[in-house]
Amino acid sequence: MKLRILSALVLSLSFHAEASFNRFWIGYKLDTVTTPDFLNGLNQKLLPNLITLAAGKGLSSYSPYVSQMNGKDLPDEIALITYESEETYKKIRATAPGIAYGDLHWELFRKDISKSTVPVQFEENLEVDKAYELDATFEGWKNGTTYLTIYQNSGDLKALAKSFADLKKDKSVKNSIVLVTTKYIYEYRSLKEGFHPLPLKVVSSKKLKNAAVQTIGFHEGLNVQF
Repeated sequence: MKLRILSALVLSLSFHAEASFNRFWIGYKLDTVTTPDFLNGLNQKLLPNLITLAAGKGLSSYSPYVSQMNGKDLPDEIALITYESEETYKKIRATAPGIAYGDLHWELFRKDISKSTVPVQFEENLEVDKAYELDATFEGWKNGTTYLTIYQNSGDLKALAKSFADLKKDKSVKNSIVLVTTKYIYEYRSLKEGFHPLPLKVVSSKKLKNAAVQTIGFHEGLNVQF
């Protein structure tokens, strides 16, 4: 009888618990926006607005990277944004300030190709234009060591899926999220210790700096904690 009650309690807690909610953003600068104005727009408009809008209200962590890799068909900003839950995110973005914050992006970014993708739990296969999380129950992005790595997509998604699955066996890896695109693979990885890339050609790899500051420079990655 006690076992049944305990099992029911565990099931109830599991059912009602909400996992953290991640959004994987890639943003391409408008051609009409100069490079200095782009960086100023991030630091003086977007980042302060995000802090005002969501810090202390459900935003857990914000991990941006500004690439400035001109001519390589890469996004100008990459970011992993984590909220306490999907419901919290929707409530924040449904407010007037939340709508205004969303619209503010299009003063800097191309609306036709810039977008956020919500990662799903990785099971077995990978598909283009989707993001996958090794452990969807993970809630520690704001702690520890985080790397953002950009790889060239070899086109062999079956082999990549196997390599991604193998990360589960690596005791140094806490979690990983990959965004698969036609040309590139973007990976955020949380680690306990030394970083070893996936078996693909690395375009760029950056250890993010844990910081409370909300300003960022070119070729810099931050793990802003709240």
